[in-house]
Amino acid sequence: MINSTNRTGSTPHIGGIPVPVSRPAPRAPEVSDRFSTESLNRMRQALDQQPATRPDVIELGRSLASDPSYPQEPIVRKLAELLVAHPDDSDVGGESDTD
Repeated sequence: MINSTNRTGSTPHIGGIPVPVSRPAPRAPEVSDRFSTESLNRMRQALDQQPATRPDVIELGRSLASDPSYPQEPIVRKLAELLVAHPDDSDVGGESDTD
């Protein structure tokens, strides 16, 4: 029998009421989570099969370098605008390494 005048403690401890907690089921690792060097090896083989220099690209570079109208003026102006609008953050601070 519980005596209601007992002041030695408050409500008797009856423990917590269990509350079901829903947890997501563990997922199996996806295939994309695995590391494989197979694609790296294929890429290296493809790179090794490429010539060290491409004569067609070298010729294109030479022809553009000798063309006084390349690049066209609108392109140069747009690049200049972009360079002025977005200065290089490494220039901030005033001092340069060449002093």
